[in-house]
Amino acid sequence: MTLFLGSMTFVYDTLIVLCTNSILNFTLVIHILSYYPGYT
Repeated sequence: MTLFLGSMTFVYDTLIVLCTNSILNFTLVIHILSYYPGYT
């Protein structure tokens, strides 16, 4: 049972990290594209 909870916590943490990285990468791409006219 402890192993199950541990693996679920690991999956949950991984999803949070992936979502956060996706949001950061998305905003970073938007900022980069905003410097180039024609993409906005």
